[in-house]
Amino acid sequence: MKKAYLTYLLMAIFALSCNKKDDKNTNPGNNFTYSVSGIHNLTIAPGDSDSLQLQLRSTGGNAENLSVSVTGLPSGVLAAYSATTGTPDFNTNITFIVNGTAAAGTYALKVVIHGAQTGDKTFDVSLTVGGTSSNVYTVNGIHDVTIEQGQDDSLNVTVQHTGSLLETVTLSVWGLPAGVTADLNPSSGTPNYNATILFTDHYGVPGNYTIKIISHSPSTGDREYSFNLQVLTPANCGILGFFSQGTTGCGNQNYQYTDNVVNSTAAANRVIFQNFANMPYQVYADVNCANNTLTIPNQLLPNGIQVAGSGTFTSNTINVDFHQTSTTNITTYCNFTLIR
Repeated sequence: MKKAYLTYLLMAIFALSCNKKDDKNTNPGNNFTYSVSGIHNLTIAPGDSDSLQLQLRSTGGNAENLSVSVTGLPSGVLAAYSATTGTPDFNTNITFIVNGTAAAGTYALKVVIHGAQTGDKTFDVSLTVGGTSSNVYTVNGIHDVTIEQGQDDSLNVTVQHTGSLLETVTLSVWGLPAGVTADLNPSSGTPNYNATILFTDHYGVPGNYTIKIISHSPSTGDREYSFNLQVLTPANCGILGFFSQGTTGCGNQNYQYTDNVVNSTAAANRVIFQNFANMPYQVYADVNCANNTLTIPNQLLPNGIQVAGSGTFTSNTINVDFHQTSTTNITTYCNFTLIR
């Protein structure tokens, strides 16, 4: 009986020894350590972005997979990751994108590194939102413009996206002199886009003018781009062109008509009325830009009538008094007015 009891006791002790666990292998990853570098504070203007370039390095033990996240982001700020998980050694970039709706201020963020065995490690990052963005867009293609009275010219500009924020950019033109207009097509858009600005002179005063193109976006506000607009006095004082309203009369007889005034190559400052007083014959006149007058030397028309006269003009109106002498030497005094 005693022998059987001893045998049973020895077997129990052996069984307990076989079931005992090795404490050293209970948590093979709990001795893992690592370092994190690249943490620093950030200041970002609305419309811009900046990054944390993190480097995670194993410093001991059995490495495990780690996840990366950011907490405390304010409204209007996004975080984009080049990698959200990895096993050291590995790198990840966290790009913070601040859009135009983000309120200015300083925010306390936390970069959280999490491992199943190591738990959470947190790193404080101070994010300051403020300043004016300079990296949302650029406006290219602006240069000086020269136009003659009654003519037009255009600027072809490009609004190019350069930052992380896409938002509408509106264009406008300021400082135009009287008689000059600017048509923008389109006047707004989301970069990248092209816009044509057509400058048209409606017989404004000749001169050199400083013009501003104003670009506006919600995050950047207004930006100014200056250039020179030169309005030139065209050949023959700017009276060339089509006149749609003409009235001519001799005595009590009046007629409505149109005329086209063109340049003459026969002499400097000489123009030709192609439908002179609705006759219709071509008659030339010499113009004086200094005092806005014109002289019609005596000319013989194909029908035998001789005409001569003088007048005044503006950029839009010509007034002429003339006389015509018939083949029988009868002189009649007439006049006409041309309006564009």
